[in-house]
Amino acid sequence: MTRPLAAALLAATACLAGPVKTAPSPVEQAAKQFRPTAGLTTIYVFRDQQQWESGMPDNERFSLELDGNPLGVTVARTFLVTAVDPGPHELASIADTRATLKLEGKAGEVLYVFQEAKYVVGRNTALHLVDAADAQRRIQSCYLVASAPRPAPPQFMPEPKPPPGS
Repeated sequence: MTRPLAAALLAATACLAGPVKTAPSPVEQAAKQFRPTAGLTTIYVFRDQQQWESGMPDNERFSLELDGNPLGVTVARTFLVTAVDPGPHELASIADTRATLKLEGKAGEVLYVFQEAKYVVGRNTALHLVDAADAQRRIQSCYLVASAPRPAPPQFMPEPKPPPGS
């Protein structure tokens, strides 16, 4: 293999399995307050495993869907949060396998889902509903993913800065 071709393949691989964009620190800190969203169900999905726990590189991307729509992409030590209408929902984690979890949310409720990553003859995934105390402790070591297409709940939006000179 020629050096330019090897370099191009390496760069392409890094793009496919590279880090995800994370949210600004103030937004992440607000999300880590774990406040419910009035009238909606708040769902946190986190992936706090590292390479030595999952058997795969930390930069392996796993996709998430909620009710058949893209929710975001995670890598090791990341989380995302979204607010949805109360009621039944289906969360899916996609790697070489597809795992689904049916959720039933109530208004003002916060649900926590652990997205498991493991390497067993391919990239496997699973989703687990986790109790609040355990999830909140584990999420503290994670970074908030900024690329989720659904908007963050209103309380996670940074306050607008006043114009200069006002």
